[in-house]
Order: sequence, then structure tokens, then C-alpha cells
Amino acid sequence: MPVGGGTDPLVQLFACRIKIEKRGLLIRGTEHVWQRKRRDSYPQTLWAWPIPPEPLTIRVIPPTTSVMDDLREAMR
Repeated sequence: MPVGGGTDPLVQLFACRIKIEKRGLLIRGTEHVWQRKRRDSYPQTLWAWPIPPEPLTIRVIPPTTSVMDDLREAMR
């Protein structure tokens, strides 16, 4: 999808085939570009690599004090 304010995808493939391989996905199809009433068709091939999952990190959150504990501490 485009980064800017556009709503159309950058590449629109029609009649595409998807091949799953160890390295990722191979997507082949035809892109149609319209100029008024004229259509130009281009063969396109896209690779999609899977994003490895991030390692699980355990974050220890220190216990928070309650408002009442803070008030008692302030009154001491």
C-alpha cells in the first residue's frame, strides 16, 4: 500500500499465481494500467519474505504504589 495519502495499492495484479518456497512467497501476475480508454498490461513478479518473529522478551514491571500509600507517606 502507498505510504502517502493514496488509497490504491502500488501494484494491482490480476490473474496472479502464488508459489510458496522456503525463502518466501513468489507472486506472479499481470498489472493493468489504464490511460483514459487504453489499457496497457505488464507482467509483474513480486517476492514476499516472511518477517521473523521478534524474540520473546519478558519485561518485569515493578509494583506500583497506591494513591493512599503515597498520601500516608506524604503525611509522615
